[in-house]
Order: sequence, then C-alpha cells, then structure tokens
Amino acid sequence: MNSTEITKDFIGGIGSRKNEKITQKKKENLCIIIDIKIYQKAREKKISNMNLVEHAKMELQIAGLLDENSEYGGMIGEAVIELIEVFSKQGHSGASAPIVINLFKKLVKFEPLEAITGKDEEWALVGTKENGSPWYQNKRCSALFKEGQEGRAYYLDAIVKRDQNGNYWSGFAWLNEEDFQTGDRTKMIGKRGYIKSFPFIPKTFYIDVKEVEISKDDWESFVTNPAQLEEIREYYDLL
Repeated sequence: MNSTEITKDFIGGIGSRKNEKITQKKKENLCIIIDIKIYQKAREKKISNMNLVEHAKMELQIAGLLDENSEYGGMIGEAVIELIEVFSKQGHSGASAPIVINLFKKLVKFEPLEAITGKDEEWALVGTKENGSPWYQNKRCSALFKEGQEGRAYYLDAIVKRDQNGNYWSGFAWLNEEDFQTGDRTKMIGKRGYIKSFPFIPKTFYIDVKEVEISKDDWESFVTNPAQLEEIREYYDLL
C-alpha cells in the first residue's frame, strides 16, 4: 500500500468516527426530546386523574369551613366545592388549567383583562354629586370614577397603607409632622390616584405608614418612607 492509499484510509477512518459521533449525539438528543414529551404527558395525565373535588373537601374540612359553626354555617365551603366541581368536569390539562384559573381570578374580582380605554361607552351614570355634577363609574373597573362627562378619572384603589403591625387599609395618612401640625387634612395622602392618560391599566401601590396615638384612643398615620410616593406619582397624579 502506497502513501496515498494510507492517507485516504486514515482520513476515511476519521470521517467515519466523526459521523458515528454525530449519529450518537442525534440519538441522545432524540431520547431527551422523547423523555420530555413522556414526562409532559404523564404530568398532564396525573393532574387530570387527581380527584380535585376530594382534595378540596379534605382541605375545607381541615380548615373547618364545612362546619355548621363556621362562618356562614359552612356555606362558604359548599360554595367553593360547587365551583371546584364545575372546574373538575371541564377536564383541563396541566397547560390549560392555570390559564383558566388566572382568567377566573381576574374576572370574579371584576378586574379587566385588557386596558381601560376611557371611551364614553365604558361609563355608566351612577348618581349626582352635591354640586349637581353627574357622577360616572366605569363599567369594566368598578373602582374607577369621574365627575362630569369630561371630568378627570380617578382610581380608588391606587394606594393602600401598611402599618407597623402588618395591617392593610386605605385611609388617609400625613406626609410629615409639619403637615399634621397645620391641621390641613387636604395635605394628607388618601387612596385615590388620578389617571394620567388612557388606555389605563389599574395598578395598586403599597406604602408604609406608622400609627401614632396622638392622645388617648386618638390615632393618626404618618408616611414613613416618602420615597415610595415617587413611584406612585410616575403612574398617577396625586391631587
């Protein structure tokens, strides 16, 4: 065998081994893909085969929400079971279940799925203010109001207070001691935020406050971190 033949055989051997490695790699990747698909199917089957209703009943019993002496005499637990039974009968997979849950959670709280447009057809006349101005409520977002057809829209759940004890509420709070001393309550931070522009997506911000007993049984709240208001002011106008 001459040198040319030896070289061809040598190069051919390298190519063959290289092809074997590529083929082996393809087989390994294929196995991984198959394993993933098998896992996904098994997971979906497991979810669909789980007795969701029985699970719900067990947890509600442990929580005491089906007891006659519980809040609403056990009717809360029964209402939840009724909803779970409907959801269970729909036979969702591991993919569709969280989508339906997320949509239901929003809609049951009267939350919009898309941005509020602010168009006239979205508003309903709900009353008249003392000054004679018509008062409108948004049909898609119950916490969104405006006074007068061309009035400035405001969101009632824009700001929620969180005190030093971990309690949440939406009342008024003073920005500082100086404002409190003036007694001018128009300087306090409330819960509403005025919409800068439409389309608008409702958003709630949380700020930290400290409850202080000014005199016996007379409490006032003070904002502890004014910097938290900067983010709110970027989203809403605080009048």
